[in-house]
Amino acid sequence: WDARSLELKYTFAEHDGWIRKLVVHGKRLFSCSYDSTVKVWDIATLTCERTLKLPQRAESVCVWNDFVFVGADDARIWAFPDGDDKSVAVLKEHKLAVLAMAANDDLVFSGSFSGAIKIFGQTREESD
Repeated sequence: WDARSLELKYTFAEHDGWIRKLVVHGKRLFSCSYDSTVKVWDIATLTCERTLKLPQRAESVCVWNDFVFVGADDARIWAFPDGDDKSVAVLKEHKLAVLAMAANDDLVFSGSFSGAIKIFGQTREESD
């Protein structure tokens, strides 16, 4: 949408399931879907750069440093190096679906269906 005119500018229609989350990071849009994928879109060219595939439904997504983190329906968090479509780590700290994710300069936060929020990364004291 054009924020000023509210005119529809374009439609991305490549997912085969519900869109659960959208995250803009830099010049890219990340769309997280129940089709078990996260698509990485180039906002300037309106093209899909790549698709990250999971074995479970993708519930949430965030970008931190050089990684894309994807929270899944099966309570796991998948870590993908930015620019790669192969996961390098799987975090298994939650007991239920990971529904929300966010990041700041130092930490990644994840929220679960259970009501728990988990925090990953280095605190400022550890990084000194």
